[in-house]
Amino acid sequence: MEEQSFSFEQARSICSMYRHLVGTSFQTGSTQWLPIECVAISPHDDINKWLFVSFYQDTKDQVKALSFYKPPYYDVIVIARSARNVSELTFEDLRSFLVRTMMPADRAFTNASYFNTYLAL
Repeated sequence: MEEQSFSFEQARSICSMYRHLVGTSFQTGSTQWLPIECVAISPHDDINKWLFVSFYQDTKDQVKALSFYKPPYYDVIVIARSARNVSELTFEDLRSFLVRTMMPADRAFTNASYFNTYLAL
């Protein structure tokens, strides 16, 4: 099932709520990754998400990396570097990261329609 996208404002708010993940572990399987270096607003679709991460790798600036993208569909991702090759990046959407690491997710984040109500409070 495809996850629902967020508006830019929703993604920005979620990004702020989870910025504390920067510096925490991103380990997956046997691959060694450095700690999470960025919680970023990204395009929602996979191709543009990959382009965003590629531009982020070149610029090391999430705002510049997102400048190519045209609204309205956004997501939030976590980005980490390889411990063996720091020029290699990996990323995972925040929802999947929270499920994989069994971290509790804010109910507002996991349900985009609920998030609209949450922002209105």
